[in-house]
Amino acid sequence: MLTLSPVWHGRLASHRGLGIYRKLGEEAYTAYHNGIYRTGHNEGKLTAEDIEKVATAVGAGAASGDDSAASDQMIESNDALAEMLGLTGTPGIIIMPAENATAQNTTVIPGVVSEDVLQQAINRAAGR
Repeated sequence: MLTLSPVWHGRLASHRGLGIYRKLGEEAYTAYHNGIYRTGHNEGKLTAEDIEKVATAVGAGAASGDDSAASDQMIESNDALAEMLGLTGTPGIIIMPAENATAQNTTVIPGVVSEDVLQQAINRAAGR
């Protein structure tokens, strides 16, 4: 039996989601995204079966390799941006004001943090 790494499953989920977005639009993608999280299989526990079950539930047909190159390019660009920003986990969050953002009022949160840390970043962005 072939065992695939959690990173591969994340990439597969990303590919499938991008294909669903391209073919079925934003609403289907949102349902897919939420369905993936509802599996409860995060932190490396997501399986190929989870991905296909959710994709089927949102009305996506069988996975196709039609747009694999475009998806690969988008995923690689996102990975490079996340690395450049120091986002090392999920969720990666950037909190900043909508206008006049500076290094002093912007916080990059590379992964899960406590509610207090999140509130401090919000206060910083709000100038409090």
